[in-house]
Amino acid sequence: MKATVETVRQIFTEWNRRLFREPLPDIEIRIGRGTKTLGAFRHPRSMPASRRLSDQCSITLSGHYDLPAELLTDIIIHEMIHYHIWIRGLEDNAPHGCLFRSIAAEINNRFNRSVTVRTRLPDGTAESVAKKRYKYICVSIHINGYKYVTNCARTRIFNIDKELRCSDCIVSHQWWLSADPWFDRFPRSLAARLYKTDEAELSLHLGKGAVRCQCVDGRFRFMQRHNDTTGT
Repeated sequence: MKATVETVRQIFTEWNRRLFREPLPDIEIRIGRGTKTLGAFRHPRSMPASRRLSDQCSITLSGHYDLPAELLTDIIIHEMIHYHIWIRGLEDNAPHGCLFRSIAAEINNRFNRSVTVRTRLPDGTAESVAKKRYKYICVSIHINGYKYVTNCARTRIFNIDKELRCSDCIVSHQWWLSADPWFDRFPRSLAARLYKTDEAELSLHLGKGAVRCQCVDGRFRFMQRHNDTTGT
């Protein structure tokens, strides 16, 4: 399950009724793309307890990973404990101090949860996401007849496209979007660095779901998948 505003709000509402005698006020829910921080509770610093309001706070969950529903729930409860301590003006001796740990332990015992100070991703989760990380690939045909690959940094696509168009050594070039980890062997480039590759092997990996793209009028447009086009 990936975190969305709707799913996080639903879990927050359900467990808010179950966990606290006095339910927590509604709070802004945000979805981030963090890979190391799976959840965060944010609030103003040095705010007197008597002036603490829910509209000054937010809970952010990472939408980067597809997590088991139980783990996502535990992460949300973790942030709810932080929220509970802050909004009630309770004192703790550290961000995950004695009070936080005692509340988490009580919740774990009462509800058979696994709320922890630090959350570990299930084995293979990070690797699975890494395999789906998209690369912006430019395939160039050199005047020597060989094909070359450039693994482009996203922010430099248009610069590299212009550089290749102006090169006397490049006959033509095509843009592709691919999640195939095979392309990670080519260093991500800020300039038009060309890496010679075997044409048959390149075609094989472009065939694994790569999408043909085009730089037109300052926009990067998707066109068609590799298997739907010819002349690659």
